[in-house]
Amino acid sequence: GKVVVKELLDKWTSTPAVVQRFVNEARTMFRLTHRNIVNILALLTPDDAPSLKQYYIVMQYMPGGSLEARMRRGITWEESVKIAIEVCQGLGRAHAEGVVHRDIKPANILLSPDLSEVKISDFGIAHLPDWKQTSGSMQPGTLLYMAPESFGRTPGQEIDGRADLYALGVTLYQLLTGKEYLSFEEYSRKAEEEIRRKFRLAPDVEPSFDQQIQWQILIQQYWKEAVCTVMPPDPRQHNARIPVDLAEIVITSLAKDPGKRYPKAEAMAE
Repeated sequence: GKVVVKELLDKWTSTPAVVQRFVNEARTMFRLTHRNIVNILALLTPDDAPSLKQYYIVMQYMPGGSLEARMRRGITWEESVKIAIEVCQGLGRAHAEGVVHRDIKPANILLSPDLSEVKISDFGIAHLPDWKQTSGSMQPGTLLYMAPESFGRTPGQEIDGRADLYALGVTLYQLLTGKEYLSFEEYSRKAEEEIRRKFRLAPDVEPSFDQQIQWQILIQQYWKEAVCTVMPPDPRQHNARIPVDLAEIVITSLAKDPGKRYPKAEAMAE
């Protein structure tokens, strides 16, 4: 059958932290054998053969592509529920092993064409209790899907599986409504306006590299504040066909306080 080969690009092979993250992804997925987690077939590194110059992960091919692509073609709320339940089951397996994915999003959920198979992929920034986490300059993850606790831990607070359930809630909100649960574009636009005022830039003037860096930092600040303080509208305001109970499940998964979310992936699936 077909396989997918994931390659670590040349420009990253000289960065030990990035190489370690790539290798960690393969090791993590080797550990997590489950019907809702993509199968890893091999990790190939320059240490394995002198002819290899790169790092490769060979993994199972999913002919249905990603959930991100499927969303663009349209998806029913019933299909969304089926997918979310299967993702919960895969997360339950990972969390039982002490692994927090930390980047659950539609692009990292792979499908078969008929949705009979749903699999979580890309554990590249997964947190494992016995491996050092490499996160760069900020907490790892994709900004839109990060839980409030991911933006800056309080002393003694650890990110656990409930952050993955938050990200799944963000994903489910998108599936059910076709909209982001909070308006990322609004905060990006607000940050741009502030940068243009600060540096007196006309609308048609491209910000410099340093100004763009400040813009990105400001977006993160605005977004963090919104994620930590602004409750999203009930998804039924965007799609009245969503059952009331389903809307409540989504809102519960998006609770600011992890203690008010579902305690386990299995509980959310149920």
